Amino acid sequence: AYHSGATHTTHTKKFPRFSSQTSIALEHTSMHSVLSRWGGLFAPGAAAIGLALSRTFVDADSDAIHLAACIPLSVLLLAARYATQLIAQRLVLLTSLVAPVDLKKFGESTWKLIYYATGFLMCIYVVEKQNYWPDTKNAWRNTSLDARPLILQGYYMWELSFYLSSLFAHVLIEVQRKDYWPMFFHHVVTVLLIGFSYAYGYHGIGMLVLMCHSASDVFLEAAKLLRYAQFERASTLTFVGLIVSWAWYRLYLYPVFVLNSVFFEAVEIMGHPPVYFTYFKVWLSVLQVLHVYWFVLMLQVAHRSLTEGRIEDVREEDAAKLK
Repeated sequence: AYHSGATHTTHTKKFPRFSSQTSIALEHTSMHSVLSRWGGLFAPGAAAIGLALSRTFVDADSDAIHLAACIPLSVLLLAARYATQLIAQRLVLLTSLVAPVDLKKFGESTWKLIYYATGFLMCIYVVEKQNYWPDTKNAWRNTSLDARPLILQGYYMWELSFYLSSLFAHVLIEVQRKDYWPMFFHHVVTVLLIGFSYAYGYHGIGMLVLMCHSASDVFLEAAKLLRYAQFERASTLTFVGLIVSWAWYRLYLYPVFVLNSVFFEAVEIMGHPPVYFTYFKVWLSVLQVLHVYWFVLMLQVAHRSLTEGRIEDVREEDAAKLK
């Protein structure tokens, strides 16, 4: 759903520049939050990683190495995320456009926008090169682990590393919101799906799933950045693009083509799937439920914009209220 600063007015205004002490205090608070809540990640994180890697450690040493390498890579992405957020926050301090309450969220969205925009272009390139779209049956015609080109392997490792780091950041670093637990389960399911599809050769349909998610993520983070920077008109236009792209990719293409391919075309091409394929179907269906949930929240934002003349995030809620 759409993030925005719900604690300040929506008309364009500039805020006083913050002192260096304010910046240091914000950074200290962020790091303190990381250290104080570190324990919450281990149980779900270990379970997600363990299930995703279970088959590869038994049957495919090279895949195990690939997936295990995502753990240190996710640490590097966390470092890159922190550096990007810090640079973005310091640069925006010079413009005085972002309110103090939105400073941390502005840094988060800067990192995510860079990642999602890059990832979307990479995803479209791989899907086009492998001819997975529009004939989705091609995703099942060669599920051999040896059939994965190097660029697909690299993209998969990139995505898995990102969502591992996102799971960590969601629990320990990011601003908590009303949909904390739905987003948490989204990250866990995504990690499971990426690891599972890579280990079992379902990389073709995995690329289509990632494709259906990437486009709207770009609009989401762009709209948030513009909102935090008080560019109201541009934020509204981008928010409209978010609703349209979300409806097209996640509420139409994903269930009508991707889920249909998983439930029916997979059987047609590969025959009766193994028992563990049921888990794959369940996890993909959970994503669709989350898509509908977040779309409802976006419609609430749109309704509020039309009736009250302002765009505010209905998910915003103090972290203290979530505990």
